[in-house]
Amino acid sequence: MRPTDLAAETRQIVSLGFPAKADVTRGMNNNRTIAIASLILIIGLGSAACVRRDVVLPHDLLGISVGMNKADALKRLEEIGTMESEGRKVGQLWRLKNDPHFSALALDYDNEDRVRFVTAFVEKTTAKEKIRFADVSDLAKAKAEITEPHYRYIWEVAAENDKPSYFVIVYGDSPEYVTIYSLSKKPDPVVPEAVNTNQGNS
Repeated sequence: MRPTDLAAETRQIVSLGFPAKADVTRGMNNNRTIAIASLILIIGLGSAACVRRDVVLPHDLLGISVGMNKADALKRLEEIGTMESEGRKVGQLWRLKNDPHFSALALDYDNEDRVRFVTAFVEKTTAKEKIRFADVSDLAKAKAEITEPHYRYIWEVAAENDKPSYFVIVYGDSPEYVTIYSLSKKPDPVVPEAVNTNQGNS
């Protein structure tokens, strides 16, 4: 499958316009495809879920957390993987060395060189251990978006101290197991520009 085809399918999955038989893990051997799928997965999540302060949620993904500075993130990434590609629009793609759950990791940084999102991908044919949706956190407290055979759960984690607010997002094409796992910084609110009501009245 071409990257553009997979990107279109993933966009449909995120927007709940599910294709009949989409499989976002197809073509995951393509570096650009993984990065594009990661970016699309986190688009449009500004109001995705309510903050749940009573739920235990992941603070990091393989030691990489939202808001982590780039130097610390790179140090950790070099311990667990090998960078395969980097691009201004699609961020970094790392191939993981010996992780039992995930085969690849994509991430990008904000204007302050802090992690904006980190996304891990499961290669179903080679994963030694599977991750259940219920292993991530309490599904009853997540926003569930389900149109079989596509399952997506979203939790929102409130900002705390110097940690920004972020989303935990998991997707799978079965009712039980995760194939894409992402932490994504919550977008800053859009401040509308002031309207000049006197324009044209001079």
